[in-house]
Amino acid sequence: IHVGTGMEVGWGLTNDWHAFDASTGEWSTITSLPASGRQYSAAFAIGDSGFLFGGIDGAGPLNELWMYDTSTGIWAARAPLPGPGRYASATWVRNDIAYVHGGLLAGNVATHELWSYHADIDQWTLLDSPALADLPARQRSTVVGDASGQGYIVGGLDGDEEVAADVHVQISPGHEFMQWIDLPAPRFGARGAGPVLIGGASSFALEHDDVWLLDPLLGWQTDALPPFAGGPRRGGIAAALAGTEQTNLYFGLGWGAGQRHNDWWSYALPVGVDAVYDTRPPLHPNPATTHISLNLPQPWHTFQFRIVDPAGRVVHKGRALNRLPIDLQHLQAGHYTMIFEHGAQRTSAAFIKLP
Repeated sequence: IHVGTGMEVGWGLTNDWHAFDASTGEWSTITSLPASGRQYSAAFAIGDSGFLFGGIDGAGPLNELWMYDTSTGIWAARAPLPGPGRYASATWVRNDIAYVHGGLLAGNVATHELWSYHADIDQWTLLDSPALADLPARQRSTVVGDASGQGYIVGGLDGDEEVAADVHVQISPGHEFMQWIDLPAPRFGARGAGPVLIGGASSFALEHDDVWLLDPLLGWQTDALPPFAGGPRRGGIAAALAGTEQTNLYFGLGWGAGQRHNDWWSYALPVGVDAVYDTRPPLHPNPATTHISLNLPQPWHTFQFRIVDPAGRVVHKGRALNRLPIDLQHLQAGHYTMIFEHGAQRTSAAFIKLP
């Protein structure tokens, strides 16, 4: 786990970097970033390389991209974002393509832009479509993921520094997003590690120690894991390392109780958090009230669906994502059949809609 840059005690911006070896439990200092100290940078990993994007230094928001080669310990400048510098963006990787969403531009202007970065050709692309206009302009949001490889953009601050609870998920690489189940409460500065969201704040004066578990069928589970033992925290560092017997969560650093921290904690996540999906029925819950979720085998990732009433009339249809809820609130109570299609494959399941 590689940790670096940020603001230290005394309000100084840093460019130092450190590595944590989970097998020994020891930290070591590695090569510093050969550039100015900065904070609120975004980071992602592709292959054996780590990437550091943007942030803000003493001169303002940055559009720089740096790559760290873990085999040589050498930093190299990569193509900068061909747009204004920004900081406090959300990042994630799908199919070896990195995505950078949102953040703050100069003058504290929040943006909803979504960029993709192809590391193999060192090229940035601004993604633009009518669907992306619905993505909020947001800073200090974060991303959590589930076992199917989906990334969920959660919470953050809007341009007026209002704390948000909405959640958006990328249906397919590129342009398609849909809104998912809101967080149990608004948060910014939380950190995602695998299917877990840790800490965060509901205002600049109130941090939290909540640990919420993402269940793509049931939504956010608030009591599945204990609170963070290090106390309320925002802006920390989180990571998840999966092993053969358990997944270890790591979390620490950040700001809480009016001070900056350098503590570091681990937690053994129970085995099989995601395996329960394989034992659930295709439709859940059934009977349903307001929403129903699909639990279909891969590669049923996205699919077309039709809901048919007992008279054979199609009462609802559309496109959905495996394990994400479909809204049923407009349907009358009764018995229905849902037909799903994926390419040439077709299957169906019956369900009951309750008042």
